[in-house]
This record gives sequence, C-alpha cells and structure tokens, in this order.
Amino acid sequence: MLRYGAAGGLSWDIPIGKPIHPAAFHIQEDDRGGYLLTFISATPLPRIELMRIDGNGAVTWDINTVAANNQILVGMPAASIVGTNDVISRVTQAVPDANGGAILVHQNWLGGGAPKLFAACYDSNGAQVSPAQAVTARPTAQELPMVISGGGTSAIVAWADDGAAAANGLDVWVQRLGCCVPEPMGEMPWPRFGCEIIQFGGAGFREMVLKFPCGNRERQWGILPLARLFSNVRGLNYPGSIFNRDVERPDWMRIAFSSLPEDTEVRLYSMKGELIRSGQAIRGEAKKGPSLQTVLTFRPSQEEDQLLLFTTRQKVERGKTFLIGVNSEWGNGKPSPLGLQKSRC
Repeated sequence: MLRYGAAGGLSWDIPIGKPIHPAAFHIQEDDRGGYLLTFISATPLPRIELMRIDGNGAVTWDINTVAANNQILVGMPAASIVGTNDVISRVTQAVPDANGGAILVHQNWLGGGAPKLFAACYDSNGAQVSPAQAVTARPTAQELPMVISGGGTSAIVAWADDGAAAANGLDVWVQRLGCCVPEPMGEMPWPRFGCEIIQFGGAGFREMVLKFPCGNRERQWGILPLARLFSNVRGLNYPGSIFNRDVERPDWMRIAFSSLPEDTEVRLYSMKGELIRSGQAIRGEAKKGPSLQTVLTFRPSQEEDQLLLFTTRQKVERGKTFLIGVNSEWGNGKPSPLGLQKSRC
C-alpha cells in the first residue's frame, strides 16, 4: 500500500500481506484521515484481514492481533469462477462507523454452495463488538455485493439476488446495516464513551439512576447518549428518529429531569462537542408539593446521536447514586408551553 500526491510524489510505501487472489482486497477512506483495508489471506485457510492505516502509513489496529477477537474463516467460490476479478474483488468490504471503527461485510461460500452475506462490527481499537451475523434471512444467493457508508453508524449493502424463480434473471436488493451490540441480562451494557452513566435494570417507571462516574474536587460529571436514555428508561415518549435515521425528525423535543441532586446542571451536546442547549430550571407544584425540574427543549439530530452532560458542584461521595425522574414529549410546529412536566408524582 502506498500514498502518492501530485505535488510531493511518493509519501510512503508499506508491505501489508499476501491476498489469496490479486483482486481479493478492498480499500476505503475512513472518517478520521486514515484508511480501512480488508483482504482475504491464506493462513493456510482463507481468512478475513481488516486493519486501519493512518495518514502516515502506520497500522493503528488489526482485527487479527486483538486477542479477544474471533478469526473469520471463509469459504471461497468454486474454482470455475475464482479467476473472475469482479467476483473476487467484492468478497470482503469495510466502511467506517463514524466512531473510529468499521463495519465489515463479507461473502461466504458455505460448503462451496451459494454465497451468503455476513456483517460484523469493530470499535476504534479493532475489537469486535458484535458477532458476525447474516445480512439477510433470504435463502437465495447474495451475489456481487456493493457496500457504502450509510452516514453515522450504518452501512448500506446492495446485492444481486437470484430470487425464488425469477423470470428475468437477478433481482437487486438493498439493506441498511447497523452495529447491534449484545447486552446480556444482568451485565453492564457496553459503554460507547468514557465517563458514561450506565443504567441497570430495576428502576421504576420514568425513573433513572444517576451516578457521577468522573470528577475532581471541584465538579463531578457523567454523560449519557440520548439513544441510551430512551432504550433504558421505561415509559418515555420519543420519536422514531432517535433510533432510525430514515425517520423524519420532529420540529421539537423536550426532556424534563426532576429530583436532581442540588447544584446539578444538564446540558445537551453534539457528538463534536458543540453545545446545543443548556437545561432551564422550572419550578412548579406536584402532588407531593413544590417541585424543581431541569428542562431541555431542542430539535433532535437527523444524522447522529446526541449527548446529555450531567454536572454538579456538590461534593458527592464516591459511588453514591440518585434516583431521578425523567419525562419527555415531542411534536411538530411550535413547542407546547413550558411548565411543570408530569413526572415522579
């Protein structure tokens, strides 16, 4: 692999490995100034290789050097079509996942039969975060796949499908893929970020457990992705665009937090660290007497998840948790009048 520029000529040239076939590789720019390279090697069985190479030609991660990863061995096509470059060049493809990792899509000729498509996800260290899974449950062949980034944390794959009994040859199918990380019951969910507020089961309806995972003598803090909030807190109202970027986002959304620890602030940020909204303190009357809520009114993103940042200047003892109330609403047009949201009453 090499990098060449018209002005500076050859910047670097590095050996990578020996593919099982001259066309059995795929290269793709990632979203952080580097490149994703995947190919099929013989070790001695055909194996998927996937690595990230930065702009200076250094390999920053390689899936087959991460001890916890499972090697992906694949069945190759019959000898009669091995020499078809167009077929072999699409056996393995990878696109960036917008978080420094990759979504890998590959074919497998199981037992020398029809090709099937599989996908697996890797994080920014090359660690596998979801097992290889079938792209589709269709029993027919998935041939000549093409894979592109779907924006955000998804990939789009199209393939030629021989159909059940197609009268006019092959049909074209297309599907969006995401990275679904398994979360076994009773185990800590996989954190996407440092200082993330992890939610366990057992909280009540529209309640969440707030625990500040990071801090110093001046301030404690923790972050929580919106998608994680809505997937782990029961009873919240949210638009489909929170989990599906193909769904039209609403004009506005409002989240209200009650029973927060004293001097706690809540802010909403983009994935790039841009401040979107600071929480507004609202005082009102609830069934149990006066109530103070922190309310965020904003328009959810269509392209990416957003992050809630909880901070407090209160000196919180290590490991202490708070049970807080959460409520949400959304809609189109102008937001509803701002007032006390019905929460933990």
